[in-house]
Amino acid sequence: MLRLPADFTSPVLEHAPQSWTRVESVEVGFVEVCGPHTTGVVIRERFDTAPSPDSDAQRSGRTGSELKDAAIANEVPFIKDLETDRLPLLTGEPEHDGRYAETALARAVSLPLTADMLEDNQRRERLVREAIRVQVNAAKTFPPYFAFKSLDDQWLTVNLLCIDTARLLAPLTAMSAWISVPLSALRDGTLLTAIPLYARRLARGAEIVITVGEFNHKLGLDDIAAYFDVLAACVDHGLRPLPDRIDELSVPAAALFAVGSILGTSRYRTAGDPYVFKTEKRRTPLVKYHVARQGLKLRVVLARKRRGRKSIPPCADRDCAALKPGNANPHRTLRLHNAHDVRNEIARARALGARAYVNGLQNNRYAFLRKIGQAIVVANARREAA
Repeated sequence: MLRLPADFTSPVLEHAPQSWTRVESVEVGFVEVCGPHTTGVVIRERFDTAPSPDSDAQRSGRTGSELKDAAIANEVPFIKDLETDRLPLLTGEPEHDGRYAETALARAVSLPLTADMLEDNQRRERLVREAIRVQVNAAKTFPPYFAFKSLDDQWLTVNLLCIDTARLLAPLTAMSAWISVPLSALRDGTLLTAIPLYARRLARGAEIVITVGEFNHKLGLDDIAAYFDVLAACVDHGLRPLPDRIDELSVPAAALFAVGSILGTSRYRTAGDPYVFKTEKRRTPLVKYHVARQGLKLRVVLARKRRGRKSIPPCADRDCAALKPGNANPHRTLRLHNAHDVRNEIARARALGARAYVNGLQNNRYAFLRKIGQAIVVANARREAA
């Protein structure tokens, strides 16, 4: 379902590309300085939650709102990942649920949560009101969202009802939507078929975040083409898609028809299976130097060598300090580089024009970029055959 015009004509490409960056709870310093490098940051709801009584965090004086406070103080736009797709996986046992159960949204429902509960108008309205409240000052507003894996999944019905309720409670707010599905829902066409259902409930031009669990550039050509089909369907139905954590596919997706992309954290660059509950590890990984144009992630030492040989392009940001020796905070400067490099590469790709960009992918020296180019052509052929 992908069009390949000689020049970009899609309404979602009329504005500068968005490049949002997910942040970890400890990245307050990053938020304070990231303004020139990224559109804004994505803050998980549990990272904007007061610490438990008598916890180490509380004793150290933390409020739980440090990330949001830093964003507001430094005029960095932010959006909230409400993480409500985690709520059905909670048991009500603190040892299992961890920080997820401490959020305002978890306290707004009874645990364990079932779809039947939220089909009740009063219970659903309570959750939606709380969701709107915790997103005050955010750049976008989302209703609660839940993972679904089929068109007859009760959680899909709940998602649509939450959109209706949110628009009723906040009629003057430009309501966005967030979709979370497993990879199987992409493969069997469930996600593609669900897009018109969302479009009927959202205003034309509404933004919609697409999160597909376990989706990445290492998958087969058909899977990647199916993802492009979904983004194109959003555009066809008057929505503005914003892909979430698709790693190396961020640039081609946003270059062709998405409003931009949400980048992952240092450790979690793609989304996990929404039906698997696990506590994410907190250790800081080795952050690598990204080269978005070539889809590469390099250790700093190797990146310096390859930059010296001119086998990788220079960063378009002349003030980028990621490869400078004696860097006082290499983790942060690499994160800043990786954010602005994707943003700049999306803008460069759009400037090339769709055909030239796709031709460049198909003739690229790297096999996985050629595969992405072929997937775009496959998606286009599917549309013409439909």
